[in-house]
Amino acid sequence: MADENSPQQFDFDAYFRNILLKAYDRDLRILKLENPIPEIYEKDLKSFSQKFFSENPFQITNEDLEEFYIEGKLFKRIRMDRRPSTYLSLFRITELYRAELEKIRGDIADLAKVFKEDKPSIDKDLVLKETLSAGRVYQKLSVLAQNFHIALIRNVNLSLKEIKMAMGADGFLNLRKVNGDAYITSILNPHYNGMLNNSLFLIAISKKIHQHKLAIEENLQK
Repeated sequence: MADENSPQQFDFDAYFRNILLKAYDRDLRILKLENPIPEIYEKDLKSFSQKFFSENPFQITNEDLEEFYIEGKLFKRIRMDRRPSTYLSLFRITELYRAELEKIRGDIADLAKVFKEDKPSIDKDLVLKETLSAGRVYQKLSVLAQNFHIALIRNVNLSLKEIKMAMGADGFLNLRKVNGDAYITSILNPHYNGMLNNSLFLIAISKKIHQHKLAIEENLQK
């Protein structure tokens, strides 16, 4: 866990929050990051993502999706023009993952408590099946999100370092610079495509396990 009392931590937190406040102005095309993200945040996805992006996670709506067929089966995916293409949006999709995974973990914990209850109204086989299924998804996608977060932080700091070497102390990384999909894929794969390909699946599983938990709780109250 990040050390909230560290002077370096406090200075960066205030500095980075100020940058993100400017990000609410959507007409502002240059969002300057002039100082590197502290190493303490590199492996601390939850602390970094929740602290700075919980109020503005990446959102996916039906309008952001396109349909396609594979062997006659209909699938959906994020449209190319809606894929995260800036460092800012990449941080925000990490927060989407963190938030949904937190929901899944909470519902798994609640279902585990229900499983221990000795009540005939509980279909324990179904509860166990749903809980184990959600648990496998949680474990797999937690690792994916963590690896993506580490790769993203490292690339941000490396890119900023290279810019300063070329431009001097006044150099900065524009968090709103639009990067091509091929470039992002080249620097963040396999994690980047994994995050995008599993995002709709993650949201669907989060919704399914939550609805299942609510249905069981409602049944217990009858």
